[in-house]
Amino acid sequence: MIFYTEEIKIDQAEKLLASCNLKCPEGVDYTVGVFLQENSVQETCNGKDRLVGCGSMKKDMIQGIAVDPAFQGEDLTAKILTHLIQKAAAQGITSLYLFTKPEKAMSFTGLGFHQIISARPYAALLEWGSGGIEEYLETIRKYRKSKTGADDKAGSDPVCGLVMNCNPFTKGHRYLVEKAAGSCSQVYLLVVEEDKSLFSFQDRMNMVKDGVRDLKNVTVLPGGRYAVSELTFPSYFTKDENLAAAHAAVDAELFAQKIAPALGINQRFIGTEPLSAVTKIYNETLKQRLPKYGITVTEIPRLSCSMEFGISSCCGDFQTQSCSGGICDFAGDTSGKIFDIEHPPVSAILVRQLLAELSGTHLVEGDFRQESGSLRLPLKIDSTPKNGRIKKEL
Repeated sequence: MIFYTEEIKIDQAEKLLASCNLKCPEGVDYTVGVFLQENSVQETCNGKDRLVGCGSMKKDMIQGIAVDPAFQGEDLTAKILTHLIQKAAAQGITSLYLFTKPEKAMSFTGLGFHQIISARPYAALLEWGSGGIEEYLETIRKYRKSKTGADDKAGSDPVCGLVMNCNPFTKGHRYLVEKAAGSCSQVYLLVVEEDKSLFSFQDRMNMVKDGVRDLKNVTVLPGGRYAVSELTFPSYFTKDENLAAAHAAVDAELFAQKIAPALGINQRFIGTEPLSAVTKIYNETLKQRLPKYGITVTEIPRLSCSMEFGISSCCGDFQTQSCSGGICDFAGDTSGKIFDIEHPPVSAILVRQLLAELSGTHLVEGDFRQESGSLRLPLKIDSTPKNGRIKKEL
């Protein structure tokens, strides 16, 4: 039998993927098909040659690897991966990642991939190429304050880990950090590095650093590819509840098996989540999985309106609570700087978008005014039960 590879559209592989009980991946950049050559001449265009294998790439993620059950044992997985690795190398990509079922992980190790973690019963995460998890761990070890050796727990001292998006950094976030800092000898705050939020990673990083500068036992560091990222926890950004449990398990195992030992973390602080179903699933997953690795999970009640405003990144409960106050009442002074055009990370359009998200509705025209050449936001949340609109302070 003669097999050959050729670029195809992802929808051409839908039937084959379904036969292997796989969903068609979305938003892929490239898909290759493996065809069985039926005649002496390749005839993919008229459909005479049979599609028996496929695989796709989305940035540095390999997805949708499938081989027709009738042709398993023909080493077609290796043919697909070799083709995708060569394609990635031609694009300057030096590392690749893929998810597979835990029981199938060994079949990829002979092809140059190595397993990072296994999150049974859902998935195993594997990687290929240079850099990767070990380079990341070496980077975050430089932030470690403990004098103990790498990958040792920091003795009996409580050492806390926090992972936050901070979009933007609010008083609720500050409240959670304070709780952790007051209970632990050292706190490592990992800021989600994925640039898929309203505020850029660098803006969020700056807000967090400014917001906790006075807490001397708090170290702020980037989350990288392995802490609540599009790689480890894509449903955090897509809000896909159907996949949240699997993604949360992968992210939790990465934290427990890799990140926590590198920093000597033995506690994880989280805030209660009454609004986001995906985040609630994540919290429950952390509480189930981390204690198995000697990591205590402490869940802090959300900061309510009576305690100053929400603990979430978006304070989404403004829509249902009778809260009123200026934007800096919930974001605090350090994040409030972002809303000044003299500090240019965020445009007026982004500010409008944020406020619309906070209210769960749309903004009324004329909600902004200029002061001394800078955009100021003397805005309040309408406390009437109409639509939760944002109105201008008079």
